Amino acid sequence: MKFGIFCILVFSANCSTDKAATRRDLLHNNTLGDWELVTATDRVEAVINKDLFSWNGTVLHVLGNGSDGSPKPFAYLRSKQAFSNYRLRLEFRWGSKRFAPRQHERRDSGVLVHVHGRHIVWPDAVELQIQEGDVGDAFTIDTQITASVTPFSVKDHATMPESTYSPTGTLHTQGHDGLTRITKSLNAERPGWNEVQVIACADQLWFVVNGTVVNQLTKVRTWRPDATGKESWIPLSSGYIALQAEGAEVFYKDMSIETLKSYEGIDCR
Repeated sequence: MKFGIFCILVFSANCSTDKAATRRDLLHNNTLGDWELVTATDRVEAVINKDLFSWNGTVLHVLGNGSDGSPKPFAYLRSKQAFSNYRLRLEFRWGSKRFAPRQHERRDSGVLVHVHGRHIVWPDAVELQIQEGDVGDAFTIDTQITASVTPFSVKDHATMPESTYSPTGTLHTQGHDGLTRITKSLNAERPGWNEVQVIACADQLWFVVNGTVVNQLTKVRTWRPDATGKESWIPLSSGYIALQAEGAEVFYKDMSIETLKSYEGIDCR
């Protein structure tokens, strides 16, 4: 079975899918009917603005229209369905155009997972960063995680605390209102098309770039009322999936999702 071989050779992991489930394409019709658009004006739009996201049946083109350097709003395409316990796969490559206010910055986009809460830019979520040189970094957006990090990498900046993932590091918890960053352990991106994966199992996340695990997050949490009504950090294991439009032309293709029963010996259910 191809999937089983893939798990053993690439990840050396004990992973499995639900036999009743098959891999599902998330981009599969010309209308993007399974998605909705959220713009910087905090509006949810059922009709997708093709200046921001256009789909030709094979490739999703982000910010394909407009002249280089012209202004474009930040926005994201959000799945109408929430997901949990899955392997998300997709490929991306950069276009040539950059738009204000990021026309002089590195090309930037991202995949948001476990999206929840208000429809705003940017929503409560965990982000797999897709930015030139930084593919595989993680951002907490009003969420909290624990990760194994190199101790000297922990920097409690007032604007955005950050650390660097290391599989042989020490456990560190970070996240609060706003953004924090967990830098990838190594650079696995390459010119042209790149494959990224998000593995979500229970309250853990793995970020994989071109077959290499570059980030792992555990104890993913969100600040919400618990069973007693008291607000606290509670486990976050599901949510919507979103693709960002953040000032750079980018192409996405072959986006699919499949259900996981377990991963690396962890029962996902």
